[in-house]
Amino acid sequence: MAAVSVMVGPSVGLWSGGRGDLARRGLILRGICVGGIAFGAAFGEAINPTTTDGLLILGRASVLVTAVSGVYDLAITPSATARGPAPRAQLGVRPDGRMALSLRF
Repeated sequence: MAAVSVMVGPSVGLWSGGRGDLARRGLILRGICVGGIAFGAAFGEAINPTTTDGLLILGRASVLVTAVSGVYDLAITPSATARGPAPRAQLGVRPDGRMALSLRF
């Protein structure tokens, strides 16, 4: 349960704020890293205890990338989901006397 919350938790705010693109990117990255952690932990010592350095490094690097990705998602959530000015429409008259509708998003 903790692994799921570490993987999904930071993306919930982005997803609920309308930034599914950023949430999806973080979920994919953390999913790959959790797989690397599991692979390094499961097979690190089982394959060959004398040549496990590469798998242990993979596991440790995956932990680091997962942590950095989660913190990054949490840090960018307020600015990424901030609402801009509300859209507005304004009816006016152009200099040539015609009516004009101005839309601002």
